Amino acid sequence: MLKGFSRSEIILDEEKNRKRLEADIARLINENNSLKTQTTNLVAQLDYLNRTLEKRLEEIVKKERKIEDQIQLANNQASDIISSAHENADIIIQEVISSASDVLKEISLVTDASPQMVKRLEFKTLILKHILSGIEQEELKNLILFNEDHDTFFKK
Repeated sequence: MLKGFSRSEIILDEEKNRKRLEADIARLINENNSLKTQTTNLVAQLDYLNRTLEKRLEEIVKKERKIEDQIQLANNQASDIISSAHENADIIIQEVISSASDVLKEISLVTDASPQMVKRLEFKTLILKHILSGIEQEELKNLILFNEDHDTFFKK
C-alpha cells in the first residue's frame, strides 16, 4: 500500500483512471472512425471529380476533332470554289474573245459605216471593256449581248 492512502482509495483512483482511459479510448476510436469516413468520402469525391474531368477532356478532344474536320471541309470547299472560279473566268474570257471576234466580223462586213453603226459598235466595245474589267458572273447572266432579237439596228 502507498503511504497515506487506503486500499479502497487506491482502488477507487485506479477505477477512475481506468474509466477515464476507456472513455479516452472510445473517444479516439470514434474520432478515428469519423476520420476514416471523411477520408472515404474525400476519396469518393476525388474519384468522381477525376471521372468528370476525364469525361470533359474526352468531350473537348471530340469537339477539337470535329472542329478540325470542319476546317478541313471548309478548306476543301474553298479550294473547289477557287477552282470553279478559275474555270468560270476561263469561260468568260472565251465568251469575250468570241464576242470580240463577232464584232470584228461585223466591222469587216460593213465598209460603209454609218454614224448609227459606229455608235452601235462603240457601245458594244464599251460592253466588252466592262466585261473584261471584272464583271461578276451573276451580272453576266443578266446581260444580253449581240443578240439580233434585241438589237434595234437590224430592225426597220
